[in-house]
Amino acid sequence: MNPESEHTDEYYYNVLKDGLNEFKRKGSNSTKYRCPFCWNNDYHYLSDVRKHAARIVGDTRETETERAKHSALIRYIDSLDTDQDKSSAVIGQDKSSGDELFVWPWIVILANNVEKFDPKRSKYVRKNDNEIKEELLLKGFKPLKVTVLGDNKGQTPFAIVEFG
Repeated sequence: MNPESEHTDEYYYNVLKDGLNEFKRKGSNSTKYRCPFCWNNDYHYLSDVRKHAARIVGDTRETETERAKHSALIRYIDSLDTDQDKSSAVIGQDKSSGDELFVWPWIVILANNVEKFDPKRSKYVRKNDNEIKEELLLKGFKPLKVTVLGDNKGQTPFAIVEFG
C-alpha cells in the first residue's frame, strides 16, 4: 500500500474503534454480522466477516480506499479477538478445577478393512474381529475389544477398536 492508504487505513481503524460504524446487525436478538463498509451480506461469525475483508484487501481490482477500509476492519476484528482471548483466559482460570478430561476407554475407528479372496468360499471376505485383534497385537497394540461393523449386505470396511 502507498503512504496515503496507510493514513486512510488508520482513519478507518479509528472510526471502527470509536464505534461510529457498527458491524453487528441491528435487532434485539440478531446474531448476524455485516461488513460496515459493504452491507450486502449477512455473516454468522466474525471470522466470516474477516475472510470477506481479507478477500477485498487481496483483490487488486478494488480501489485503494476499499482496500484500506477492509484492512482497517481486519485490524479491528483482530484486536477484538485478542481482547476476548484475554478475558476468556481469566474466566477460564476461575472455572477450572484442575481436572484433566479424557475419554476412557480409548476408542479408534479403523477404516479400510482389506478384502481378500477366499478360494474355499469363492468370494471376497474381510478380516474378522479376531484377525484384526491378532494383527494389532503383533504390531504392539493392546486392544481389548474389536467390533467389525456390518450392514445389510455384510461387512463394511470399518471396525471399532477399544483399548484399555
